[in-house]
Amino acid sequence: MTRPALLAIAVLLLLPVPVLAQVLPNLNEIRQRDSIGPGDEGTIRQFVEELARKMLTDTSEDRSGMISARQRLLSEALRPGVSTEAFRQAFARITVDVLKQNDKKAVSQAARVNLLMVAAQLGQLNAVPVLRSALENDPYSASRYWAARGLAMLAPKIVENVVPRLEAEIAESIQKALKPGVSPLVLEPLFEALGRFDHEQAHDVLAEGAVFLAQNTDPSDAVVERLWSNVIKSVARAYEHEVRPDAKQRLLYALAAMGTNLAPTPDGPRLGVELNAALMQLTGKEVGYSPRDSAVLQRLALMEWVEQLVRDNRITKRPPLPKAMEEAIQREVAPGTAPTTGG
Repeated sequence: MTRPALLAIAVLLLLPVPVLAQVLPNLNEIRQRDSIGPGDEGTIRQFVEELARKMLTDTSEDRSGMISARQRLLSEALRPGVSTEAFRQAFARITVDVLKQNDKKAVSQAARVNLLMVAAQLGQLNAVPVLRSALENDPYSASRYWAARGLAMLAPKIVENVVPRLEAEIAESIQKALKPGVSPLVLEPLFEALGRFDHEQAHDVLAEGAVFLAQNTDPSDAVVERLWSNVIKSVARAYEHEVRPDAKQRLLYALAAMGTNLAPTPDGPRLGVELNAALMQLTGKEVGYSPRDSAVLQRLALMEWVEQLVRDNRITKRPPLPKAMEEAIQREVAPGTAPTTGG
């Protein structure tokens, strides 16, 4: 053998193994099976591990390998008519297991987001731990969004399968996510999940979250307005399902806080109408709220709801006024005179 040939072989031996592309196992026969055995699961795992490696380590500029791997994983797990239900369920379960094992191996933000996009859409309860961890700890907004969306997508299945432990754990993670500056796009699916749960902790976090929402978001934004609307309905539903007197009080206080911070107008009365209707339904009373009234009268009617809840001992204290309103009141009060607590 010539010296150049020997040199060429030596160079090839020094090349890293990943240069040689891995061949995906053939799943054609397994896709059509109504029962997936341990050997089949091993083949599926090899298939998933290779695609997961590509998805998490692709550094190409256009991310084509990452995207194609993500799409292939979701296609195998979710596409009916091509495979049996047994295959799709096994594939989805194994995919989540592999993603959990490789949770820390993503080489970029994009890889991390793609991992969560897959975990969120597979409909597997064993994805809850990785989604909760991302919601609590990921620094990327896109990651937290997919974690939140995944938890919301799993909520109906959690309720259907009666898994109160997961309801409590997800509520705990949502409570940790309620921080100033959190995107409404993240909050929306989180409150969607809370609204489906009937666990005591979920109701408590929902009440706390509604107060957070009232004090930290502006419902003049279309996304936030929709979020407020859904939360009003969820709080009213939780109140009707709740049996603990102190929890019912916290839920009513949440609605009072929303009323205190809401500024309805004749051109945008939706939230005022919904909040007034919820309070009428829950208390059996009314305060004469009308969406045809001026903005000032609508605001006063909502404040009257707060006063009525206090008078009836349905809540023990008034929610704090918005900073701008508090400052306006202080300007109107004579020096040395405290403002009346009645508002």
